[in-house]
Amino acid sequence: MQMKIKSLGMKKAVKVKENIHNQNLIMETQLALLKMQDDTSDEMTMVEEIESQLKLTKQVIDFIKTILKLDDKKVKQIEEDLSFDDLADVVSEIILRFQGATDEDIEKMKEEQKKIAKENQDPLEEKSDSEKSE
Repeated sequence: MQMKIKSLGMKKAVKVKENIHNQNLIMETQLALLKMQDDTSDEMTMVEEIESQLKLTKQVIDFIKTILKLDDKKVKQIEEDLSFDDLADVVSEIILRFQGATDEDIEKMKEEQKKIAKENQDPLEEKSDSEKSE
C-alpha cells in the first residue's frame, strides 16, 4: 500500500508492506497506547507518569520512523515540530490507513474526535483560556 501523511509534510507516498512485521508493530503501538491510558491513575507517582510518557513517546516515534521509512533528519523535524497530540494523530492516521481507511474516513473520525473533546472540555478551563487571551 502507498501511504502519505500530509501532516508530516510528506511530498511522496512511501510503500508500506502489509506484512506480519508491520502488523505486529501496529499492534505493539496500540497496546502501548492502551497501557498508558490504563496506567494513568492516582496511584502513579509523577516520576512514574513522566517515565511512562517518555517511553511511549520514544516507542511511537520509532514506530513512525520504521513504518514510513523516515531518516534521522525527518525524525528530528517531527520531534521539534509536533506536539504529543499531533504525534498521536499521526499514529492514528497510519493505523487507520493500514486498516484501509480513506481520506474521507479519516476526516470524519477527526471531526468526531474534535466534537467529543469539545463536549468533554471543562467549562472552567475554557473560561480561563478565553480570559488569558484578553
